[in-house]
Amino acid sequence: VGGMGAKWLYQLRSSPGQQTSTLHLFDRFESLGAKKVCKWKAQISLYKKHADKQYPGVPVDKGALDVFMIQFPTDAPDKCYLVARQGEEDKVLESGTGLQNIWAVMNSSNSSQPLFDQRTALTVDGWAYRLGDFVMRVGSVVIRGLA
Repeated sequence: VGGMGAKWLYQLRSSPGQQTSTLHLFDRFESLGAKKVCKWKAQISLYKKHADKQYPGVPVDKGALDVFMIQFPTDAPDKCYLVARQGEEDKVLESGTGLQNIWAVMNSSNSSQPLFDQRTALTVDGWAYRLGDFVMRVGSVVIRGLA
């Protein structure tokens, strides 16, 4: 599904005692005349620079690299993206999914010195809707902390 480059994230929160779900949003979009286009999914993992366990009192460098591994299995199943953030600068690497295997070997607990520890994993799962020229992606986010 192609679309404009503008993107927003809207967080839906329920009032106390009220339950809200993405199904409510799906119904609202359809009542406005939006057409369900396709399912979509995003998987994101956050990695932080590995703390050296040999020196437990030594803090990790504050300017250390944060790395996000991002996949869009429904849109680009053969690609993954690595976003490296250090300070105010982001660098993006687009690669084939083989990068995940290399990354896993580099950072496995069996490795003598893993470079990064996985901290958080997010999965976004939902539907894309088209209304005129606009494509809206609505989904639920599942966050898994891995400290």
